[in-house]
Amino acid sequence: MKKITKIFLIIFSLFTLILAQDHLLITEICVIPTAAELIEIYNPTDTEISLDGR
Repeated sequence: MKKITKIFLIIFSLFTLILAQDHLLITEICVIPTAAELIEIYNPTDTEISLDGR
């Protein structure tokens, strides 16, 4: 099951990088049940984008 999830995330990330160039992109997700869990967000635009939802 974990292998399918990783493959899906890789395909989804590549698809997003190709089609979406005008908004934030989630480029990496690391889900390990430790303090090292992370999500990497990439901004391909020249505009600053707020992450606080406003």
